[in-house]
Amino acid sequence: RRYRPFYKWMHRALRELPEQGAWFYDRILELVDTREDALKPDRIEALCQRAIGMLRQEGLSASESDYLPDHGPVIQAGIKDEALRARNVWVG
Repeated sequence: RRYRPFYKWMHRALRELPEQGAWFYDRILELVDTREDALKPDRIEALCQRAIGMLRQEGLSASESDYLPDHGPVIQAGIKDEALRARNVWVG
């Protein structure tokens, strides 16, 4: 519910978010710091599942999918502002 900070400070701002911000910050830090490649898929999966749980809890997605990208179109479809909903997030 805040504007995204300049890319240079995004990782610090994540830690300050209410609810799960510190959890996500710590898990991402563990992910990038680990040298054991075998651990990375499980850590990424944990991040994705926690994000999906939060999207559902906030009422932003009712998708039953366990695949995080499947929630994007559901969230976008729920945007009430037609111009914003039609905006291509990859272009800006």
